[in-house]
Amino acid sequence: MKRINEVNGSWRLKLSEKEAREICKYKQGSECCAFLTKIHNGFQCIRMLEPDNEQVFTRLDAGTVKAKGEGCWPGCPWKS
Repeated sequence: MKRINEVNGSWRLKLSEKEAREICKYKQGSECCAFLTKIHNGFQCIRMLEPDNEQVFTRLDAGTVKAKGEGCWPGCPWKS
């Protein structure tokens, strides 16, 4: 997992497919984290990437996204 800082102070995480499966529940239907996105060379988590994450929060609230996970489970960087 690699943290990538953005110009506006927000950030995202780059993940391997193995990390996406183990941490973000990739390929596990509605349990998959909604903030996990596929990129050309792996995956990224956009939970802390503004403004990209705003659309995901909106779609989660509206129930219009298949992946319902919001992270915060064991291994997730956002677990409190």
